[in-house]
Amino acid sequence: MNKWHHASTIIVGITSNIIETYDLSIYPFFSAYLIKVFFPFQATYTSLLSISSIFLFGYLSRPIGSLVFGYIGDYYGRKKALILSGLLMVIATAAIGMLPTFQSIGYFAPILLLILRVSQGLSFGGEYTGSVIYLVEHAEESKKNVLGSFAAMGSNLGILISSLVCLMMTYFFADQEVGQRLWRIPFLLSLLFAFISF
Repeated sequence: MNKWHHASTIIVGITSNIIETYDLSIYPFFSAYLIKVFFPFQATYTSLLSISSIFLFGYLSRPIGSLVFGYIGDYYGRKKALILSGLLMVIATAAIGMLPTFQSIGYFAPILLLILRVSQGLSFGGEYTGSVIYLVEHAEESKKNVLGSFAAMGSNLGILISSLVCLMMTYFFADQEVGQRLWRIPFLLSLLFAFISF
């Protein structure tokens, strides 16, 4: 295996996980703003329970995503599975950034948020495991463990980037500005990252 093939394989494994984990972790980092936009209930505990439940369902859907995209990867190729799961994540994340609020469409807003969060979970379940397998399958026998570890590194970088985005948003802008409209920007940034990745 030549050096360029090694490098391109690592880049695919890292960037796919950076974007997937960034998209997945933006939700909890901005949940303090999302709760006011999608769950403006009088009872605070109801709002907290609602936003946390959507977070939970996103994680519960990950094993299903592993099964679905694992099947696609086994029968149609890892590359197709990674592309499809990546597209699903980007579409779901960008759609969250464009969702109407509770004030605009009522209970349809949190229902749509739930659907999109589950879609993110399905995507991540397929992307992470798929990228690990992709890296290992394309590595030389003596370097399988090393290359497989790059998937985890990509995931950690994605969390780091999303936390930095959150830090910059809350540092440079007032809470009221972020809560009203600027919370959408981190979700829409997924489109830019996806463009670079693809």
